[in-house]
Amino acid sequence: MRKSSLLILATLFMAFLTSCAPGESGGTDMTSQIASKELVRRWITGIWDRGNIELLQELATEDYVYSDPGQEGLRGDAFVDYVRTIRSAIPDLNNTIEEQVADGDTIVTRGTTRGTHQGAFGDIAASGNSIEVPWVMFTKLKDGRITEEWEIFDTLTFMTQLGAISMPE
Repeated sequence: MRKSSLLILATLFMAFLTSCAPGESGGTDMTSQIASKELVRRWITGIWDRGNIELLQELATEDYVYSDPGQEGLRGDAFVDYVRTIRSAIPDLNNTIEEQVADGDTIVTRGTTRGTHQGAFGDIAASGNSIEVPWVMFTKLKDGRITEEWEIFDTLTFMTQLGAISMPE
């Protein structure tokens, strides 16, 4: 009798814990959040730091779209060209990811891009200047793949560091 009472109590306790735990009932699974953050981290370091364009096929949906303050709605080849332009201008580009927050299918990542302006960036000739630009990226996932990104970065600092504009003294 005592064993069956303990078994019933243990079963009720486990049922209670399961009903309180985040999961498919509207909460967020911690393991899924960690995996989503790692996916975005792999994307940022692979695409932007190493120029591994093949990750677009592996980690993004077919209708993936990227936007930032100067580029809105880049898809497919337009996005690939943009990445190549940035990496040509700043071949030693490196991102430090300082913080990530997951909320459902949205991952917010805060970081800093560093590198040296060694190649032309549009009409801006290589300056040899070091750059250090803070940014925040909002990444939307769909079925475990990246479907949309909105990046916000300090364009004034970026353009000043490239030598494209000068700050008044």
